[in-house]
Amino acid sequence: MRNLIEISDFTTDDLTDILDRADQFQRCWHHHTMPQTLQKQRTALWFWGKGFRNRVALEIDARAAGADAENRGRRMPTFSISINA
Repeated sequence: MRNLIEISDFTTDDLTDILDRADQFQRCWHHHTMPQTLQKQRTALWFWGKGFRNRVALEIDARAAGADAENRGRRMPTFSISINA
């Protein structure tokens, strides 16, 4: 499975609703009125890649929504899966 979801999985109405919601979040962000939908929730962010910008952006977003966000970075143990054919 390459992608969890595809753009073709959505109807035109679905996509319009998603874009409208994104506009609403943008307005909330600029007015410092983000909905606290993650208040009293803990989120752990874990990334494989070395990218910095996306990691920090998601942590900022989670905190803006009220979450106690922790960026685990590379401190998480690595693991491997073996499949015997």
